[in-house]
This record gives sequence, structure tokens and C-alpha cells, in this order.
Amino acid sequence: SETHPPAALLADITKGPELKHTEVIKDASAPAVFDPKKLINEIQGEHHLKHVEVVHDASKPLIEENVHIGQNPMKNVLQEVTGEHHLKHVEVVHDASKPLIEENVHIGQNPMKNVLQEVTGEHHLKHVEVVHDASKPVIDENVHIGENPMKSVLSELPKAGDSA
Repeated sequence: SETHPPAALLADITKGPELKHTEVIKDASAPAVFDPKKLINEIQGEHHLKHVEVVHDASKPLIEENVHIGQNPMKNVLQEVTGEHHLKHVEVVHDASKPLIEENVHIGQNPMKNVLQEVTGEHHLKHVEVVHDASKPVIDENVHIGENPMKSVLSELPKAGDSA
């Protein structure tokens, strides 16, 4: 790296970088403020519109020659549906809408109501004596647990910013 005497360094700092000049075209940073009276006068004033010549108008739907479009039948369908109908009587031959329950099955009352009353009621619990508690981990007598050596490993590594 280059070393500058203090005076030259001070001159470089105070001079600053050389920047290109830019022109401000439109400053949109300020909030837009408009006069409603001026806007109404502008809307009500006379307007001169350009005449447009239609070269190719593709706005109409393209319908092939062999396609014939008729009346929508929905009006007649609605009249038929809302009118009075004479229906035939139907004889029930086989009704399969009921669930099939075999004769030897007996359906009783749902016991959930009684269960909920029992759960919300008062309870008298018996005291439990601990006979064998296997919740603690079993560590063999020959195993010795020491301090984690990671601290000493990290202390041997060079710190960030230290040069090797």
C-alpha cells in the first residue's frame, strides 16, 4: 500500500471524489397537491380528440359459417320447472335407504352421557407406593463423566482478526 504524508492525505480527503453532474428531470419526491376547482374546470372544458381509423377490428367474436346460434332454451325450461306437475304414484318394491342391522345385534343407549358425568364428578384416588423407579438413566460404575474438552480446543484456535 502507498503511504501519504499527512498533508497529502488531508488534501485527498477534503477534495472528495469526482462525481459526474446529473440533471434532475422530474422530482417526484414531494407529495402531489392538486386544486379540485382547477381539475373540474379542466374536465368541463373543451377537448380535442384525435380521429382513429379502423384498419382491422378483431373485437367481434369469430363464428364459423356452419355454426348456427339459436335461442337460449333456459326461459322455457324455467317455465316448465315452476309450473304444476302431475306425478305418478310410486309403489315401494324394495327400500334400501334404511341401514341394514342384523337380527342378533341389539343397539343400546349411548353411554357417553354417563361417562362425562363420572369424569366431571369428585374422585377419590389411592396412594401409589413406588416399588421400582426406572425413570433415572443407568450409568455404569466404571464410567467417569469429566469436563467437556471443547473449551480447551476453542481456546487453542486463533481468534478472528489475529494473524497467524
